[in-house]
Amino acid sequence: MQNYDKAYELAKQMKQSEEYQAYCEAKEKAFAEQLNKDLYKKFLEISRAANAAHMAGQEPSAELVEQYNKLMSVLSLNTDVQDFMLAEHRLNQMIGDIFKILADAVQVDLSFLED
Repeated sequence: MQNYDKAYELAKQMKQSEEYQAYCEAKEKAFAEQLNKDLYKKFLEISRAANAAHMAGQEPSAELVEQYNKLMSVLSLNTDVQDFMLAEHRLNQMIGDIFKILADAVQVDLSFLED
């Protein structure tokens, strides 16, 4: 049970971290406008479709790539959304680093993530 207690303690510390606080603030600011939220949601859908194609060993369709590029161009003009995406990246980096530390401690092979 001690491991779970430590995990809950870590979760509490992560929630109080600068990365998480910046993420929450940026998310609230970026998505105060419904249009930003809708555009970002569409961006995620297109990104997932492109990633699914790559994981299946295929190239994403030209149409999908064009949609991605157009949407990314629009989102890059919005500083609030860009700030959110950067904060989200930093939070994901922290979570990934912690996962790697834990996996290394129990010698879990994560080499499949490097492909």
